[in-house]
Amino acid sequence: MKRISFLAAKSLALVAMVMAISAITMSAQTPVKRVLIEEATGSWCGHCPRGAVMLVKTIEQYKGKVIGVAVHNGDAMTIPEEAAYSTAFIGGFPMMTVSRTKFGSAVGMSDQAIASPVAQELNKAAKVGVTLENVVFNPSTRIVTLDVKADFVSSVTGDIRFNLYIVEDSVKGTGSGYDQSNYMSKNSNVAPDPNSPWYNYPTVIPNFQHRHVLRAMLGGTWGHIRCDS
Repeated sequence: MKRISFLAAKSLALVAMVMAISAITMSAQTPVKRVLIEEATGSWCGHCPRGAVMLVKTIEQYKGKVIGVAVHNGDAMTIPEEAAYSTAFIGGFPMMTVSRTKFGSAVGMSDQAIASPVAQELNKAAKVGVTLENVVFNPSTRIVTLDVKADFVSSVTGDIRFNLYIVEDSVKGTGSGYDQSNYMSKNSNVAPDPNSPWYNYPTVIPNFQHRHVLRAMLGGTWGHIRCDS
């Protein structure tokens, strides 16, 4: 069990996970299998509203089984850990990773290609259940303290690493760091799409609500929060 403290802002959610697993065997109730989808996006990216729609659609399709986060590049919502993540997995925007698992020749894939990988991952049995316990929020200091706990249900091998993500939903701001470029607009000369929910919006959308914005990887890009016995 690992104890974590951090400074919280409004409208934040906590997402805990095991990014890689080591040789531990424990008995526990069979945990729910969940899939992590990381969406590489940016307010400057005109195709990225399409990716945002796909992420929300997939989360809603598999309620309680998909963890979706938007990893922003080159805008006001970019975090330091993004550079290493994008360098390792992302060849363009929008792209997505599914549990950081390679499907075919690469880990990063088009947002339009995630349906089969998500289904494949959900068909696998969960080997560990991750929970947040003893969550305490101090409204004066805005510091949250909590325990991240993992219960292993089968013997597995490898390098174990925890990570805890801070995610904020429906983020809005002013200026180029938040205004969303939109190639799906009917006024666009790039990729206007009458079937897109963004078709009747301008080519740059002010006050855009950015969903599931990743605000921090507390274990770093690769999950450097190790398991404590």
